Amino acid sequence: IANAGEKLAAGGPYTGEGNGIEWTFLISENSEAILGIGDSTAAISNKTEGAIVVPETLGGCPVTVINDAAFIGCRSVTSITFPSTIVSINDGAFCHCDNLESFNIPESVKKLGGGLIHGNRKLEKIFIPASVESIDGYAFWEGFALKEIEVDKGSPNYTSVGGVLYNKNVTLLIYCPGALTEMTLPASVTTVSEDSCLSGCCQIANFYVEEGNACFKSVDGILYTKD
Repeated sequence: IANAGEKLAAGGPYTGEGNGIEWTFLISENSEAILGIGDSTAAISNKTEGAIVVPETLGGCPVTVINDAAFIGCRSVTSITFPSTIVSINDGAFCHCDNLESFNIPESVKKLGGGLIHGNRKLEKIFIPASVESIDGYAFWEGFALKEIEVDKGSPNYTSVGGVLYNKNVTLLIYCPGALTEMTLPASVTTVSEDSCLSGCCQIANFYVEEGNACFKSVDGILYTKD
């Protein structure tokens, strides 16, 4: 158990209080706190309810990583606010947080892992800041309520068109939100990611393709390649 203000040595797991919640965390060799222990055990009690705020420091060290499955099964948490110290949100961080309606991705974040919102049925929109350099192809897989992915216009790596996530040049369709019912594929798209949701939880009834697209066509609302 970490005492308030005490700087802990690398290792763990440790437990400590922050913003009225008891957290489980690790300390890295770089003296940074990693929320959760990465073994499908949540960093907080799965009985935690409502809105929660992740502390900037734990064990006297800045919280920089949200570990794998850090909030797994926290079904009564409705929103999570992260501090600007976070640089990575890892695989399955919010897996089976069924009632999570919102979480922020700070402008400090560089990496988003896979399966972040797996099984969620309340989260409708995600905003991706310009700082993000890497997004796992399955990051938003089975986010059943997701209607829109918005990307900061200053991002050098990603963009969004009609709520759909693309690479910056809009040549690669990366991810289509699971709750969209129709979409138009831009003329510049040449590749659709295998992880794009089009073969998974996608609810799209009608696909349209902009005139001039050299690789894809739409027939009766169904998307086809031209070859």
